[in-house]
Amino acid sequence: MQSRIIILGGSGLIGKRLARQLKHNGSDVIIFSRNPEKYSKLNPEYIHIKWDVGNHESWKDYIIDAFGIINLAGVSIGGKRWTKKYKQEILDSRLTSTNALVEEIIKSGSPPRVLINASGVDYYGNTGDIKVDESSPAGDGFLASVCRRWEEAAFKALPKTRVVAARMGLVLAPDALAIKRLLLPFKLFIGGPLGNGRQWFPWIHIDDVVEMCKWIIENPDINGPINFVSPYQVTMKQFAKTLGYTMHRPSILPLPEFLLRIAVGESAGMIVNSKRVVPGVALDNNFHFKYEVLEKALSNIIS
Repeated sequence: MQSRIIILGGSGLIGKRLARQLKHNGSDVIIFSRNPEKYSKLNPEYIHIKWDVGNHESWKDYIIDAFGIINLAGVSIGGKRWTKKYKQEILDSRLTSTNALVEEIIKSGSPPRVLINASGVDYYGNTGDIKVDESSPAGDGFLASVCRRWEEAAFKALPKTRVVAARMGLVLAPDALAIKRLLLPFKLFIGGPLGNGRQWFPWIHIDDVVEMCKWIIENPDINGPINFVSPYQVTMKQFAKTLGYTMHRPSILPLPEFLLRIAVGESAGMIVNSKRVVPGVALDNNFHFKYEVLEKALSNIIS
């Protein structure tokens, strides 16, 4: 594993797992965060640096000669109801951080060799039953627009470094908030598919997210957008059925789309919109998925 790797957003679900694995494999991990004092006490094995998009002096020198930067910054898209204000915060939190990093990468005389910038499969919009891969165009809708603009900001660093846009599906992990919300009704014996159940529901296990990031860092020919999803995708009905089977619970009580939209508002589109996403780049370049099959992935995180 290469030496110095910077993670922006290292206190989140993916960032914590990734930092631990990179450190284990011999990298010097530097975490950029708004509260380095707090996180240095929690994780003293990493270097913690103050992140401030308005003051680059505190962090800009650390990107010089760094091997790579992994940008996971951005407020949670499922953290609150999507008011006009919160939608702006979702967009701004991603663009301001990415623009600041790219500005310093372009200025640097010795820039990092790779920038892995988070994105999402919502880039494709609502695709129905049509399969989409990394060559497919951006779709319509709020999150599609956010992803497209986020990636455009990252790819401005291309003159100076290799850039990868990590288009992630739902990340399956025991401590993921979305997973806890999905598990709860099944624990109460009232689980079932969300929406009509026919929508494609792209997912990936947290271990494969970490391994794919490591794979990208180590392979200089990998660049551009990459779909972080399992090669064996399922519909929401299949997902719910497999989840129920894994938990030894029934999966017979669907939650209709109109009730879901009443409950969470516009963000229900993340669940009811169909995204039949194929990990074309990963498959074409022989990336090995540890968790290809949903039942195996769910059994792991539930156990």
